[in-house]
Amino acid sequence: MKQTAIMILSSLIILFYSLPAFSAGFGVYGSFGGGKTDMLKPKGDGDYRVDYSQTGLFYGGGILIESGDAADGGFHNRFHLCIEGTRIYGGRYEYKRLIRTGFINTFAFRIAGNDRVQFWIGPLLGAQLITGLIGDYRKHTWGRDKRDTFIALAAVSPPSVQSYALYYLYYDRVWRRTFGTFIPVGMALGLNIALGESAAFMIEGGFRCGLYVLTNAGFNYEGYGNMGFIFGAF
Repeated sequence: MKQTAIMILSSLIILFYSLPAFSAGFGVYGSFGGGKTDMLKPKGDGDYRVDYSQTGLFYGGGILIESGDAADGGFHNRFHLCIEGTRIYGGRYEYKRLIRTGFINTFAFRIAGNDRVQFWIGPLLGAQLITGLIGDYRKHTWGRDKRDTFIALAAVSPPSVQSYALYYLYYDRVWRRTFGTFIPVGMALGLNIALGESAAFMIEGGFRCGLYVLTNAGFNYEGYGNMGFIFGAF
């Protein structure tokens, strides 16, 4: 483990000082954050009300492609390919092994800085696929014919078998895969700190919100932070 850490650190140092400068940079980063989702229900008059709310935390990372240079008037495009694990608390449903994967694109405008430190701000837009396991019961996942046949067989069984069959059908938790999506929009700001001529340490944070669909449809609000390294353009 110690040798692996030394090899990774040595590789980063070599990259800091040996890569040439390009008009596009490639980076890696870690991500973390959390927020709240309000799941909505139609009221019948064309409007919606909050049916229930859930909170969540996420953590992960990805790769970053940053394009643009001084000739672009301070504009850089930052394209993130990300994968994030999610934990949901509260709400009506129980999930596990939730993963969000997709892209976030930030339109970054430099607002201050010098040759070593650069500050930027800009809007973001993205799309993420959500997948994971949702807790359910066999009474919901089985078709009506299968459920009725099982109940009929249990009814002519010994009492001990009937009790287990009742538990198995109505109370024993099963997990099935579910899919959803998140379409975020928001604002981000951050800074790049030069580490040599062709590498930089980057910090980014912001707020994003948008349509969130997982079992039901709702609206999600979350804050996030990214930290990582960019190699190439600065």
